[in-house]
Amino acid sequence: MSWSACATRVRLLPTDQQLDRLRAGQAFTAPVDGWFLGDALYQRYRQAVADRILELQTAQGMTNRP
Repeated sequence: MSWSACATRVRLLPTDQQLDRLRAGQAFTAPVDGWFLGDALYQRYRQAVADRILELQTAQGMTNRP
């Protein structure tokens, strides 16, 4: 198997920026202080950020037009 055609770049994140997927009922010990979000709240946060980015791009005339 050859990896020469692989265009994916691997980027390592510091432990305090790591994303760990957990199942309900699974024990979790936080490696650092912080906020740990459930799926529903995380999705709302991501959507709010995406909406704000789109709002700023539209206000600056940076919409993607064909």
